[in-house]
Amino acid sequence: MALVQTISVSLQKLTMWIGMWKLVTHMFGLVTNAVDHVQSGTDALHTAKSLQKKSRKCMIISMVLLLIIALIIVLSILKPWKK
Repeated sequence: MALVQTISVSLQKLTMWIGMWKLVTHMFGLVTNAVDHVQSGTDALHTAKSLQKKSRKCMIISMVLLLIIALIIVLSILKPWKK
């Protein structure tokens, strides 16, 4: 009878350890998944930074060209050099 109780207790402990191992394995998978998401987020931020820099550069060039065109139009209408 004592042998049966000892085996029963041992099986309960083994079951508990297996459950804990499954939990640890699941947590490891979640951490690995989180690392992947953080890495892809970091890559997306670097891409967004590069695209924003290019967009800002194009906007500034467009504004300068627009100002030059506006200046040419205003000077051609006013013609200050003909006075």
